[in-house]
Amino acid sequence: MKAITGTKTTQGQTPAKNQGLGRRKVVQGLGVSGLLGLSACGPQGFTTIGGPSLSVNTPSIQPQGETLGTGAARVALLLPLSATGNAGQAGPSFRNAADLAVAALGGSDITVIIKDTRGTPEGAAAAASQALSEGAQMILGPIFAAEVRSVAAVTRPVGVPVIAFSSDASVGGQGVYLLSFLPSSDARRIITYAGQQNRTTLGALLPNNAYGQIMEAEMRQAAATAGLQVATVERYDLTTIAIQAAASELATQRAQFNALFVPEAGDVMVSIAQGLAAGGLTPQNTLFLGSGQWEDARVQNATELRDSVYPAPPRAQYQDFVSRYRARYGGEPVRISSLGYDAVTLAAALARAGSGRIDPQMLAASSGFSGIDGIFRFLSNGVSQRGLAVYRVTGSGTEVASAAPRSFQGIF
Repeated sequence: MKAITGTKTTQGQTPAKNQGLGRRKVVQGLGVSGLLGLSACGPQGFTTIGGPSLSVNTPSIQPQGETLGTGAARVALLLPLSATGNAGQAGPSFRNAADLAVAALGGSDITVIIKDTRGTPEGAAAAASQALSEGAQMILGPIFAAEVRSVAAVTRPVGVPVIAFSSDASVGGQGVYLLSFLPSSDARRIITYAGQQNRTTLGALLPNNAYGQIMEAEMRQAAATAGLQVATVERYDLTTIAIQAAASELATQRAQFNALFVPEAGDVMVSIAQGLAAGGLTPQNTLFLGSGQWEDARVQNATELRDSVYPAPPRAQYQDFVSRYRARYGGEPVRISSLGYDAVTLAAALARAGSGRIDPQMLAASSGFSGIDGIFRFLSNGVSQRGLAVYRVTGSGTEVASAAPRSFQGIF
């Protein structure tokens, strides 16, 4: 397993800003971002846990459609290959990432059966049913929350685990594990960091939509855990006038808080920063806290946001993944397709550790696993918990403010 340092300063090196799927779209139905590093030595701190496991016997029925690898353990990868729009863009990128993982592993641990969900719940359920009939011991995917629900209805009765890519926490649990970036990880990491910087009171500026509601709930829970008081929350509709009005109103309240949480993206975030600065609220007099949506050159190069901080995965391993993807396929991966790489690598590691049998209980290892975007583990409700870095905006890129942890010991 490769060591992940997450401590190198990176100036202006970020994923392409719109490789089909953004962080907010992810929260509304797609899983986000990816991981690597499970390769040769398997899960970090891996131990075999007793309990029932599925048969290693390869069924005589031949899988329909494309397969990757030649291992006895079969897993299915459910993707919206024939869908349109962002979903249709994501499908092939996930498939390529899975192929890259199988090639890196040598192809002998598992056979990955590629199934098309058509981007619909009905198509996902049909794909899962067919995969189970073909001997799949684990389902990887799908991407959309509605599809995950329909797949779970097929897999739960037979005890086959699902490693899904949705960031809708409500679809996790009871055999469904979400290998995705969740708002809770962002909020916990950045607000904990604020507390470590002796910040005691928190303001927030949030979009007036479902994403904003999710982020407010996660912010309040993280603040309570970290011992910060939420002093004020302003909300805005996504219009220039509304954003500027909310920013101006919040600036008048700046004496009430010494840290400000603004989980916005791209040009909107820059516009908010400009509005706040016009009212005298800047990162130099109040610690601005962002979310993973700030992993965007428009934010990182905004002078109005210099000295602000935000959480994001350590970058070194993802950049290596991108380089290998480009070399093999001649294009850019969708940012979250590294989830497909790690899901395949995880499945292979579990199959190897179980001598061809995938024991679902192994997914509960408290020490977790190490992936492309740092360490992660699954909680009892099926959601993932991640170890993120904190980056400081310089106005010409970023620098590491707090390195990503290498283990979960003592951090949660």
